[in-house]
Amino acid sequence: MPDFGWISKMALRDFRKNISRLLLFVSSIVVGIAALVAISSFGENLTKDINNQAQELLGADLVLETNKPIGDQQIDSLAVEMAAEVNFASMVAFPSTGDSRLTQVRSLEGNFPFYGKLETIPVEGESDFRSGGKKSLG
Repeated sequence: MPDFGWISKMALRDFRKNISRLLLFVSSIVVGIAALVAISSFGENLTKDINNQAQELLGADLVLETNKPIGDQQIDSLAVEMAAEVNFASMVAFPSTGDSRLTQVRSLEGNFPFYGKLETIPVEGESDFRSGGKKSLG
């Protein structure tokens, strides 16, 4: 059995000589533990908030993304309501200025989003988008 009296005397002797190193060591441990607790707590709160707001963030209960046609599978029989979106990147040319811009082209079929409201600037942007057809740029 170790002699705790001798171990205590040696530890106290080392602590007295290197008190600044001891305080630095202990404070480093405390800060490290505090950082781990803070990161863990932040992650849990973020996950909980995302789960609570998932329907409104997605605008639906489930989103399936693929670069190939889904085909005739069981998905339609499970869904109460469905929407489809086709999107791709393209270039838009502005002949009056000679400029061009990369843009995201989207086509939407169905009553998406199912939760929440589509917010656009200007306000009539949603009705213009849903009415389809060619839009003039000027």
